[in-house]
Amino acid sequence: VSGGQSLRLPTFTDLYYSGPTNQGNPHLRPEEVIHFEIGWKGQSPGIQAHGGIFHQKGRNLIDWFREADDSIWRTANHTRINGTGFQTKLSVFPDRLLNKNTPFIYLTVGYHYNIQKKKDQDLISYYTLDFIRHKGTMQLEHKLIKNLSINWGLLFQDRNGTYTGFTNNLPVEMEYRPFWLADSKIIYSRGKISANIHISNLLDVKYYDFGNIIQPGRSFRGTISITMN
Repeated sequence: VSGGQSLRLPTFTDLYYSGPTNQGNPHLRPEEVIHFEIGWKGQSPGIQAHGGIFHQKGRNLIDWFREADDSIWRTANHTRINGTGFQTKLSVFPDRLLNKNTPFIYLTVGYHYNIQKKKDQDLISYYTLDFIRHKGTMQLEHKLIKNLSINWGLLFQDRNGTYTGFTNNLPVEMEYRPFWLADSKIIYSRGKISANIHISNLLDVKYYDFGNIIQPGRSFRGTISITMN
């Protein structure tokens, strides 16, 4: 069980920045957040699991907002935002669970859920209300042949909120779309030498994670490590 309270002061930009589409507010107050969490952890040979429930109460949260029919973003203190959610994770190690050698090294699945409620329903938020509502993860690693294994990763994400897109060169508020991402890593290890090739966004999915910047497509990176005596 844990709890805490945090305070954040407005930045110089929040207070004084003025531009064609942004207007700061020199009268901003510090934002305050109270956070509570209760959770549990458990393990047995071959299995590890944990879960938790959390709740946070925010007051005077600092963010950039605008009215639906306005083009100017202005900083303001959000009166009140409350958030509640839970997260859980389960890891299975077949060799230890079955007490014998198997091709599978481990399997991990996790899920995170979050919901926030705001008082002002007629404002478009730039940061505070663009939170991740659902997030699911899966990791599976198994052996291919001796000294060679492969890791598979899967991610599902559903973000609440909107971002400013453009249709016919005109700004339009667009909702975030849920997306799936797959990763893979090939791992070789022998003696003091290890190497891997990591493929991110395996299926080359086009998606927006935050804001209107499209995220990278498929990419590759590799490493070679030598352990000295």
